[in-house]
Amino acid sequence: MIKITLCLTLFSSISFAQIGINTTTPQKTLHVNGTLQLTKELNVGGDSITIGNSGTSGQILTSQGSNKAPIWDNSITTSNGIQKLVGFSLNSSSLSGTANTFKTITYDNINHLDSNYLTYDNSSGTYTVNQAGYYNIDMYTYITFNGEGVLTLNILKNSNLLFNITKTYIIGNDSAGNRVSGISYLNAGDTILTQEKYSSSFTIKSATISFTYLGQ
Repeated sequence: MIKITLCLTLFSSISFAQIGINTTTPQKTLHVNGTLQLTKELNVGGDSITIGNSGTSGQILTSQGSNKAPIWDNSITTSNGIQKLVGFSLNSSSLSGTANTFKTITYDNINHLDSNYLTYDNSSGTYTVNQAGYYNIDMYTYITFNGEGVLTLNILKNSNLLFNITKTYIIGNDSAGNRVSGISYLNAGDTILTQEKYSSSFTIKSATISFTYLGQ
């Protein structure tokens, strides 16, 4: 009976002991005084019956604070000067517009789109934000038209005006290139739509748009 009690006591103390590697005074359950090499994945979270999360390529391990498991995160902060191009699209098909009526610009070449940050609906020309943060949006169009008039180029967020430019063209002009850009904080679920109009009938010959994620 004495032997059984001694064994149980010893096993209990080992089970809940702090283990130190290159230290005789471990401060945590496992305390490594030195370098650590991982040959394969790092799993965080989980429990006694569930394996932890190993994250996906490009994610960052982010602290959740004391007594909480860290998480794999898509966000990129600007503290280290990192910016990330998360979307670039080109429209090479001509889009015809009627006088004084906004024409939604759609993009038929999605050259780069990081779905962690954005998704695109080509039927409506709408981008949806998946990762909240500051974005720089830069848009350019080249159009042809007949006669003098006023051109308006808009970037909309949730159907409300976010950025725009308005220019007047005089007789003698029959084409123009215009750019509108700006930085805004976008929440997950926000939608972005681009549109253009002119005083007379016009044709959008080409258009490009890019999204650069600047961080939280």
